[in-house]
Amino acid sequence: MCKKIILILFSIKILIYSSKSQIFSGKIERFENKPLTIYLHVGDTLLPIQQVITNHNGEFIIDLKQLNDVFDYLRQKYGISKYALLRIEFDRELNQFADFLVQTYYEPTLSIKKELNTKDIKKNIHVRMIYSPSKWFNFAIDNIEILLSEENKRLYEFLRQWRKIQVAENWLLEMSRLFPYADEFSKTLINEYYKRYKRMKTIVKEHLKHPNNPVSKIVLAYYRPIVPDYSIPDGDRFKIFREHFWDYFDPNDSLFFYTPVLIDKFEEWVYLHHHHKEGIAGLYLEKEDIIEGINSFIEKIDKNEQNRNAVIEYALKKLDKDIIDKELFLAIYDRWLKPQEGDCRKDDNKWEKYHNKATLYKKVIIGAKAPDFEIIKEKLRMHDIPSDYLLLIFCANWCNHCFAEIPKIRLIVEEFNSKNQKSIVPLFISLDTSHVEWLSFINKHNLQNYINMCDYKGWKGEIVKLYNVYEIPTIFLLDKNKTIITKTTSHEQLNYLLNLKN
Repeated sequence: MCKKIILILFSIKILIYSSKSQIFSGKIERFENKPLTIYLHVGDTLLPIQQVITNHNGEFIIDLKQLNDVFDYLRQKYGISKYALLRIEFDRELNQFADFLVQTYYEPTLSIKKELNTKDIKKNIHVRMIYSPSKWFNFAIDNIEILLSEENKRLYEFLRQWRKIQVAENWLLEMSRLFPYADEFSKTLINEYYKRYKRMKTIVKEHLKHPNNPVSKIVLAYYRPIVPDYSIPDGDRFKIFREHFWDYFDPNDSLFFYTPVLIDKFEEWVYLHHHHKEGIAGLYLEKEDIIEGINSFIEKIDKNEQNRNAVIEYALKKLDKDIIDKELFLAIYDRWLKPQEGDCRKDDNKWEKYHNKATLYKKVIIGAKAPDFEIIKEKLRMHDIPSDYLLLIFCANWCNHCFAEIPKIRLIVEEFNSKNQKSIVPLFISLDTSHVEWLSFINKHNLQNYINMCDYKGWKGEIVKLYNVYEIPTIFLLDKNKTIITKTTSHEQLNYLLNLKN
């Protein structure tokens, strides 16, 4: 009897942990025996995960359970939603692709075999498409037919209409303005513009009933609930769109990290900051508008670090492409890639390339003239300090690393000055925000005989930005001409370099 119970329990366990995969299959006309690449939307990038070759009939089949290793990796690195958008790409040069909503893991199911089969069929995806080697053909939306997958049927119902909305915004509305208002053709264009929005409202009506459904989340994120009168200036229209931008869109939702939604909405939000200048035709997007647009979007992502980081990285990559003007890049970098108050280090290496670029753009590299600044308490400018070597040490009372390094740096300075004809003058620049804490740091480390300064602004201090300090302690060694010899975060490297100089 005991063995029988154990056998039954073992059988139930096997059944609970055996879940069938989601099958993604389809047929692509005019695409026989050709490779197509499968990507997963991850933040602002497309992650290639598999390549499939169609057969002689243009058919393909993918068992999505084969991608479990990819999903597990992403789950450990980022955390992953239950759904994501896969992209199948046919021709990169012609930008022909199609996106599909898929499950990223499969919940264990305890049921009889017949019920399991029924459920598996419903979650499978089967499509039919036509390949067209034309730059003007929007492959994914124009001809895709979803034969199996209710979720993707509803998704593509929306995508087709959303494309029509984009055409209406970019072409119909602008064309209508080329004709007199009384012209019949102008009225036809305007009527078509409103007709498309009216059709979108009908589609969205159903999605509003189930706002937590993954397809509905995507649809509602793009939806514009208020459509201003076409006759008002675009700057005023954009203002109305901005006022309702967040009505149905939550940038903290993890689903959007695995779809194009997060970046699309970010682009749209910044674009909506275009405005009119008095007495000048056309719309303008100035530096202040871009900075305000980027910062206000990122500020909304206050509950999801991965979403926030994806937008920050995308913005920095895009702004860095401007080879002439780096002010925008540095404005966003200084706002978002500095440690939070009380943090000593940025341990995430993913930002290292942006730290290095900011250092380059701010010209605080080895061999460059160190930026000058005023030492208010001493009534002196840094460049006027007479010294063979000047040591700039950025530190703080709340920094554990500083407590370990500062005593050793002080000993290195004292030993160097006692053994050499040349001398080092250390300047301790504190990131403390409290006068009491700053004085406590000076006293604890016996720094009373050295130059100390503090602006009480922490990571927001002007000198911190000037020298692109993003971790402490950070040490700059300058020669007598105030040229940067080295930058380091450890006493060992400083000691090694000074021994070479000796």
